[in-house]
Amino acid sequence: MLVNGGGIRGDRIYDPGTILRRKGILTELPFGNQMVVTELPGRQILAALANGFSRAGTGAGWFPRIAGMHVVGDPTAPPMARLSRASVAGKPLDPDRIYRLATNDYTLSRGDGSGALGGGRVVVDKGNGRRMANDVIAYIRAIKTVKIHPDGRISKLGD
Repeated sequence: MLVNGGGIRGDRIYDPGTILRRKGILTELPFGNQMVVTELPGRQILAALANGFSRAGTGAGWFPRIAGMHVVGDPTAPPMARLSRASVAGKPLDPDRIYRLATNDYTLSRGDGSGALGGGRVVVDKGNGRRMANDVIAYIRAIKTVKIHPDGRISKLGD
């Protein structure tokens, strides 16, 4: 999964033990974005990640939020060279392999400068997708307790 960070808006830190309610999730994810799934070659995913990393530290909404992959960046490199490597399931992201990628309709439609994700074969489109906030609510209900722990999805070169 890859979504734009600008779609997460609540700007709140939740203390341990906080009860997450629907209103809070909708405050964090207020735009009604729909989840979509597309199939893309790895080169497009790498281009999207490189674009997102190019704006690291600027407050731009396109810095990527990811799941199911690991990326390493170098914040000291020139903007479009900050992505050092990316992997999926422990293997380097292959530029020529086709990957199935979940994202939201805003990101897929070039929102926040994410144009690199367009043109793939859409497997689940906006009309068939579910609201991102509702998926988060369903996930939290299913797991009951959210446990926060850094998992290294995004790391800095040298970490």
